[in-house]
Amino acid sequence: MIVIIIPFCTFYYEAYDSSNPSIASQLKSAIGFTLGSVIIFAICLVVLWIVLGTAEIPYKSQVSPMFSVSNMDWNPACTTCKMDGSAVLSIPVSIVVYGVAILNILGWVVFVIFGGVGMGALPIDLMSEWYHRPKPLTLDQYATEKKRLAEVAEELMEKGGELEKEQKKQGEKLDKKLRSRVHAFKILVDALQSDQQKMESGYTQGGGSPILAVGKLLLGILWEIVIYICVCVC
Repeated sequence: MIVIIIPFCTFYYEAYDSSNPSIASQLKSAIGFTLGSVIIFAICLVVLWIVLGTAEIPYKSQVSPMFSVSNMDWNPACTTCKMDGSAVLSIPVSIVVYGVAILNILGWVVFVIFGGVGMGALPIDLMSEWYHRPKPLTLDQYATEKKRLAEVAEELMEKGGELEKEQKKQGEKLDKKLRSRVHAFKILVDALQSDQQKMESGYTQGGGSPILAVGKLLLGILWEIVIYICVCVC
């Protein structure tokens, strides 16, 4: 999962182009970058296995004079034994076992990072959804908001036309500055679509279910309290 599925999903999502949506193009880009990631991982794995492909187990040795096995009943703790020092037992491991160990370590690191961030961000997202929930709109408010969004859409269309001209000039290879501008433009378009959906929901559905909105708020507060208690206890 950490070597193939997660990179593939990430590259597939990043390859989406709203101006030219194509599943085939996304799959092609995602498969190519995923294969590159797998090759890089395989090279790193082989190098690490060659250099560090040995399990080292520290142990302490003891010595004892000869005695009859029948005497073990009265001397189970080996009181006649003496410490002979400590040493390290080196056991070579196969590349398969080494790869499984590396994947386990990477998996736990990714799980701890993303799991911790997700659990910490969940209550904030829930409370944010309640705060930014669609508000009920009257007909006059709906008309005013629709006019405002139309003006924003016209501005974005002008910016989009300018970006499209610059993209045609540079071809397929866009410079870093233009890619940043395109990314910022996509964020503005997504925000406009979200505002439009909230506007329609506020007018046609009265802002949606208040029970669902309050439930998200209470769940966010409850989850925040649970996180606070866990942090204090630990």
